[in-house]
Formats: sequence, structure tokens, C-alpha cells
Amino acid sequence: MISVQSPDASQLETATQWPVWEKEICNFDEDYTAREMFYILDGEARLTTRCGIDQTIRQGDLVTVEAGVLVNWDIRQPIRKHFKFF
Repeated sequence: MISVQSPDASQLETATQWPVWEKEICNFDEDYTAREMFYILDGEARLTTRCGIDQTIRQGDLVTVEAGVLVNWDIRQPIRKHFKFF
């Protein structure tokens, strides 16, 4: 499961304390063994799963990916994000 939302002020304040991850334009699979929450600072990517989820994420999105999901990342514009694993 992947959920995308606009963060409220409290969520945004929390997310900006997390580390930053950056990735160039590319395509790769990520097997999530833990739940990840991240806030997109810059860029755009299409996230797809085998169970039919197809979600485009962009600057300003707060995204949660549940543990146990295999996600294909198609990064279309270089990504910068704050992230945290739970």
C-alpha cells in the first residue's frame, strides 16, 4: 500500500527533521521490509506495484509505503526527499 497526502503544519515540521536522500533519473525496484514515510522536496517519480498501485509523486507530497511492498521507482526528475523508516 502506498498513500499520498499533503502534510499539515505539524507533519511538515516533523518531516523536515529527517535525513535527506537524493537520486538521479533512473528506474529501480525497492523491496520495503519496513514502513517508510517521506516528504518530497524536489522532483517527480512514478511508483508502481505488482498489486496494481500506480502513483505519481511530486514536490510537496507526504508519502507512506507500507512494509512488505515491492515498489518500482521510475524517477522522471531528480528526487530529493526527507525520509524515515519505522
